[in-house]
Amino acid sequence: NISIPDDRTLVVPLRSPQGDFLERTLATMSLVVPEGSTGGPDAIGSGPFKLETYEAGKGMRMVRNEDYWGGPPPLLDGMEVVVINDANARLNALKGGEIEFAAGITPTAARAEANNPDIVLLPAGVANSTAHSFAANTQIPPFDDPDVVRALKLAVDREALVNTVLLGFGDVGNDIVGKGLPGYNDSLPQVERNVEEARRLFEAAGVTDLTMLTGEVVPGTLAAAELLVQQLAEVGVTLTLDEIPADQYYADFMLLLSTPLQSAYWTNRPAATHASMMTGSNGSFNLSGIAGEEYDAILGALVAEVDTERRNQLGLDVQAYLHQNDGMVVWAFQEDINAAVPNLDGVTYSQSAPRFHQASLAE
Repeated sequence: NISIPDDRTLVVPLRSPQGDFLERTLATMSLVVPEGSTGGPDAIGSGPFKLETYEAGKGMRMVRNEDYWGGPPPLLDGMEVVVINDANARLNALKGGEIEFAAGITPTAARAEANNPDIVLLPAGVANSTAHSFAANTQIPPFDDPDVVRALKLAVDREALVNTVLLGFGDVGNDIVGKGLPGYNDSLPQVERNVEEARRLFEAAGVTDLTMLTGEVVPGTLAAAELLVQQLAEVGVTLTLDEIPADQYYADFMLLLSTPLQSAYWTNRPAATHASMMTGSNGSFNLSGIAGEEYDAILGALVAEVDTERRNQLGLDVQAYLHQNDGMVVWAFQEDINAAVPNLDGVTYSQSAPRFHQASLAE
């Protein structure tokens, strides 16, 4: 029953109120394509560049879209996107003059290249960051026991993870996604490490061994997991890492949803939007399993509310519930660190993705 009453109006009827319809619909990688598109090799979009050639696993060439609807056409004549999976290889390609922009370099590389006059580091700010997490599934033993979830949170030394794994290129997390964005509940008490209490809770629950699924899905994931092994040993728990290749990490979706403990990361987005998409009984990627009648009612009220003031308060309430009950340990927000040649200017960001429609290369 979708209708188009005029050239600039789209009417989408919903089965129930959804106050965050625009945020949920347009939150991540929302593509605008012609009616009837199937996503095949001839598919086109609405961006500032037009696809010229594409080769799977290698990259694509694009040319300026002179008819770009979102403002003046790009300043660049075109772009070539090169697929380089390894972060260090991307940096070497930049240093070797093969590329002008490297998306995502490691904190170690950023520190090493800080004084290199031939490279400009481009941290994108906490709003455009990666939320590093350890996901404990509250539906699966032993994390169906709230005391075990609490023990895990108290065992994690977030400051050490930020300083050791991210080399200081990040902010300590407080188990809620959305830091630096509108609606974030910064009144919640910061979860601090408490070795004695974590040990007591683990011992009372009889937990001495845990296994965590992990893989280098983003730079720092494995190093964080290895440091967590040490931190849990300090509270009397042996953690075994089950490492799988990064390119296979998301291949088995059901495995992730049925895993007691795993490494996870999120693109930072407003907390209310993240909660409505990724938590609750209808959450599309609910790695922590947080759901149930009480939470679904709170989340449902947030999703349905259209009054801005009331919706903002409900967003704070949902975050407070997650902070107290969820198994998601958001230990840090790592600013996306990109690197470029000094004469590249005008790169902007949206949801951590670099945008080049205003970019230019000086002679």
